[in-house]
Amino acid sequence: MIRKPAIVLTSNARLARDLTLAHARLQHKAGIEAWQKLEIMTLDLWLGSLQEEIFVTQPEGAVPLRNAQARLLWQSIIEQDVLVGQAGLAKMAQKAWQTLHEHKLLLPRAWSALALSEDQETFRRWAIAYEDQCHATNLTDYPQFLTQLPAQISAGHVDLPSKITLKGFDLEPAPIIRDILEAMRHQGVQIEQRSTADTQSIKTLSVHACVHVSDELTR
Repeated sequence: MIRKPAIVLTSNARLARDLTLAHARLQHKAGIEAWQKLEIMTLDLWLGSLQEEIFVTQPEGAVPLRNAQARLLWQSIIEQDVLVGQAGLAKMAQKAWQTLHEHKLLLPRAWSALALSEDQETFRRWAIAYEDQCHATNLTDYPQFLTQLPAQISAGHVDLPSKITLKGFDLEPAPIIRDILEAMRHQGVQIEQRSTADTQSIKTLSVHACVHVSDELTR
């Protein structure tokens, strides 16, 4: 099977930028004027790109719901229940929804109402309405996609790279991320993990005004 090129996945956008610039500096120092771009991006960004790719190859599936769109959907559901203007509630609800999926916890629809506090019951009501709206309009958000991804990988529906290098992940990944990585290993992807300590040699970069591309690379 032909694989995509190897990719480096980072824990945050700043590390991805630093690694990209460090790679460019190394190539320039070696006297190389043009080189193949090294694929470096955050894990979340890459997983999000897989969601888009799967939709393109399987258009009969649910339509991907972007993060901002999902926030608006949460907001519309909450505003039917509380006063307008409490935008922070949508962000909190969306974060809780993602945490439930990432840690493979029981979803609100299955919660027993008898054992819930008033706030928990409120969130349960919002989450059920949100999930129903997604199903009714054939939409799937990022947390829902993550729970479906291991099966998609195992079924061979995802084009995977030959190797994944994880950088900057000092904490244990969420259970669903572990499942995704394990599914990739079973498909033959080589996965290597390096801690933040391995990236400490990257120098802090300063900003300079450059008038030419060669000057930009040198500085």
